[in-house]
Amino acid sequence: MTEDVGTHYRAMAGTNKTHPRCIALNGIIGHAVSCSIYENRSSTCRAFTASYSDGEYHEDCAKARARYGLPELTPEDYRDNPIVNPDDNEPEKNKPAA
Repeated sequence: MTEDVGTHYRAMAGTNKTHPRCIALNGIIGHAVSCSIYENRSSTCRAFTASYSDGEYHEDCAKARARYGLPELTPEDYRDNPIVNPDDNEPEKNKPAA
């Protein structure tokens, strides 16, 4: 399910292409998606940070969303929209609505 992308990194199959689509992504981008292996996702997925999920803007997130015609995330996307973290089943702060 993964492929090497450097000495210490692996990426999900399908993500290192001109038109990336992760093999583990379920759903329709722009509507509702989820990761089928979230708890076991690759190091590159763990390193990717959605804009404002940590209070900061992240250009890589904005570029990825733009490729699919989605607007950039804003700090407001994280207010009053907690979701459940699959790792601990507790609501998390700073997560956008789908």
